[in-house]
Amino acid sequence: MRRALLLLVPGLLAADSFDAGAVFLLIFPGARATGMGAAFSALADDATVSYYNPASMARFKRPEFTLIHSPWLPDLAPDMYHDFFGAVYPLPGDRGVVGGHLIYMNLGQVEVTDPVPAAWTPYSVALQISYARALRPSLYVGLGGKVIYDFLAPEDVLRAIFQTNVVGGNAASVALDAGILYEGPYNTSFSATLQNIGPALRYTSLDTVGTPLPQLLRVGVGVDTALNELFRLRLAVDLHKVIVNILEDYRNWGVDTILKDTWVSAGLEVNYGKFVALRVGYFLDETGARRGVTWGGGIQFGNFAVDFADDRDIYAFTPTRGNWRFQISYRLNLPSPDKSSPPPSPKTESP
Repeated sequence: MRRALLLLVPGLLAADSFDAGAVFLLIFPGARATGMGAAFSALADDATVSYYNPASMARFKRPEFTLIHSPWLPDLAPDMYHDFFGAVYPLPGDRGVVGGHLIYMNLGQVEVTDPVPAAWTPYSVALQISYARALRPSLYVGLGGKVIYDFLAPEDVLRAIFQTNVVGGNAASVALDAGILYEGPYNTSFSATLQNIGPALRYTSLDTVGTPLPQLLRVGVGVDTALNELFRLRLAVDLHKVIVNILEDYRNWGVDTILKDTWVSAGLEVNYGKFVALRVGYFLDETGARRGVTWGGGIQFGNFAVDFADDRDIYAFTPTRGNWRFQISYRLNLPSPDKSSPPPSPKTESP
């Protein structure tokens, strides 16, 4: 049963893009983003920013840290979880902003009896360091580099399965992320990012071709405006497209199939002062049969913010327990080391 689950999880995460490996990189982190249906790349203003669009880090004026824990689809396995730690730090002297994140995905214990009794815990790790700066007051760029490690099974189990001296059961690679953000008129923002551009993963010595990373193109638009002194409104739409073998898909199936396999996110966030936030979103992955409403909220007290979100509704098997994200963030009280910097923009203040 648990071995079947191990094979099932990539399909749940990556729609029909089964050519890609390291699909844990496609799990959207962050309670704020998840509550908005993962429509966050144009508005990202917490320490998950290096995941959604590293260019948006350039708008930060104060350091920020965030920690997120997600018990992942507990109806499938009660011991699966996804953790995320993110940080952003503005450099002094208008020299840009550095940041990054660490992702850890634990798939829970796997037990098999055939061909040999065995038990192990597959896991995945990714560490990314990013840098961003403003090219001009309304245009920002960012670049991130990451290392990826994916452990699927012990070598002795693979040797028993394949009846040969296979080497492996794990894979490692490196990759680049790049992003751009433009602030337009009427409190709008436009973003584009490329993620996970790097060499293929090779899980065993029998694999002569490799498994591509889940290369992703994301474009987004957002509106962030204050309705009055108390209420602030944020609206966003993102399109996410796994671009692995996209030219081959176009030749074989045409543009309609490519568009059908493009994920759509839309989200709304309403803030009351700097104390309470409510969020709702919608996520559509037609090919992967993931569609539905996401929701969440949060409170802020002092420099701390606590947020939560649930996206269980998007999964076709209708989980009875929530697919929760729990997020705690801390923003340093001190301003940027560059004392000449202007006060933080409303777009970089957590709700």
